[in-house]
Amino acid sequence: MARDLGLLILRLAGLYLALAHGWGKVVGLATGQGRFLEGIASMGFPLPVLFAWAAALAELAGGLAIALGLLTRWAAVFAACTMFVAAFARHRAASQLLSWLGIAPASEEAVKGWGNPELAAVYLIVCLAVALLGPGRFSIDGSAADSYFRTASPSISTTTTVAVGSRIGRSITSRGRPSSTFTSTGCASASR
Repeated sequence: MARDLGLLILRLAGLYLALAHGWGKVVGLATGQGRFLEGIASMGFPLPVLFAWAAALAELAGGLAIALGLLTRWAAVFAACTMFVAAFARHRAASQLLSWLGIAPASEEAVKGWGNPELAAVYLIVCLAVALLGPGRFSIDGSAADSYFRTASPSISTTTTVAVGSRIGRSITSRGRPSSTFTSTGCASASR
């Protein structure tokens, strides 16, 4: 119970990812305003329009899916990939860390131009955790899995399929004449 509640709280970060970041990017791309497309093109991506839409939708749709717990692991993987690019390609998290440690100094203007990678790195960690742990029971995925396993046991399903298939097969081979009947136990018995 505590694990599922913790996963729900963790997944709610996806809602903020969708509304605070993804929504603005999608609106900007749809209206032709904003600098997001220019930022993608400046990073050297081929087909920057395609990659800009993919990133914006990974944040908007992926964030909503993570928050709802719908196709959670897939949504988290796509959002994590986008956050990895944001943190390490756009905001240059590794270069900033090396500069901060004094290993590879960078000018103050360069660091300022790269922007802050912290939020993208936090989203990356959250998305990776959700992708690895799954959504928990308080999710659409968790509810669907619970109801599937409560209503359809694989052994019952397999037994039913074999019994019905056997009945149909016997009916076909006997040219439409019933060759077996079901007993009160549900098992087929031959009546030749």
